[in-house]
Amino acid sequence: MFRYFTVATDGLTDEQNRALAEAWKPYGWWHWLPNFWLIKDSTGVLSAHVLRDEILRVAPTTTAMVLEVEPKDWGGMFPEVGPQRDWLRDHWPPEHV
Repeated sequence: MFRYFTVATDGLTDEQNRALAEAWKPYGWWHWLPNFWLIKDSTGVLSAHVLRDEILRVAPTTTAMVLEVEPKDWGGMFPEVGPQRDWLRDHWPPEHV
């Protein structure tokens, strides 16, 4: 069973973004918009609190919001077909998009 999360952060540095990307490497993640992440967990170990604590470790003074969500539909605007849309199409329901 997959779990899905949205994460919004406030102005992380490039170094902090890289640290989160590395920490979340075991999970699927999408981060093509500044300050916004989508995370797909197939391990069952993630929760909003676990993700929040990782942000706190990397960027203790930032503001962040982590929500577990149940994706129903999504729409996006991407100037070119590429990895930013491909990941969403392949990993973020609904699969028919």
